[in-house]
Amino acid sequence: MKRGLLMLACFAAIGFAQEFEVATVRQNKTAPEQIVNPGDGQGVSLKGGTLTMRNQTLRYLLGFAYHPGNQRFRNALIVGTPAWVDSDRFDVVAKASVDTPARGCFFSNFCYPDKSLAVMLRKLLEQEFKMTAHQEQRPTSVYSLVVAKGGAKIQKSAEAGERNCKRIQGGSNDPAAKGLLNIEAGFVCTNLSMSDFADFLPEMAAAYLDRPVVNSTGLQGTYDFKFTWVGAALLDQGGLTVFDALEKQLGLKLEEKKLPVTVTVIDHIEKLAD
Repeated sequence: MKRGLLMLACFAAIGFAQEFEVATVRQNKTAPEQIVNPGDGQGVSLKGGTLTMRNQTLRYLLGFAYHPGNQRFRNALIVGTPAWVDSDRFDVVAKASVDTPARGCFFSNFCYPDKSLAVMLRKLLEQEFKMTAHQEQRPTSVYSLVVAKGGAKIQKSAEAGERNCKRIQGGSNDPAAKGLLNIEAGFVCTNLSMSDFADFLPEMAAAYLDRPVVNSTGLQGTYDFKFTWVGAALLDQGGLTVFDALEKQLGLKLEEKKLPVTVTVIDHIEKLAD
């Protein structure tokens, strides 16, 4: 595949030679009334090295390719696009190596793709849409994840292993939820870095968090921890908010700030050739 002029420093260290073995991108002409859950990412799968993305807007594909870790807010990180990027829909079927790491799916359909897969998709979109882009920092309203006064209360991971977060719910038969009230829920996480935790938090507590979370803890390595809170709709029954739970249980805190966030600016893009 021909390489374009994308200036994407965040992928500089990830094998630019990686490409799909075979790939197609076609416009999906499904009638609007036949679309189910448009743009929700449910049409994404990776089995045996075959990436399939059905009936997705190009903005969604771009967000997946350039900002794979920021699932809930990544579409807003793609700027400078024409209107059709949000209206036209596409199917992508691409064959990667069979040993390409699968997406790590943890909870509520949150899937964290391998970054090499994102690079391959980026290069495919670059070729098919004759696209060039660059990245820059723009001030954005975020939650900054910091260590609370008194220090962090999380433990370094007990042993090496795959990152994972398992949702737990009070009143269930899950041993990890023992002692929780029916209105309480949360997560048990293992081998999780604070950067990944910051990415996951808006998915974990969507009713509380309306903006991206940026890791400003300075904590290195991976951690094992458990934290629980009461859903926003049940607070009248008492219990901790997600903000209180973070501080009291984990020794972490969310602060509202305006910080520079990396966005991808599309400099040039063309519709698919007929």
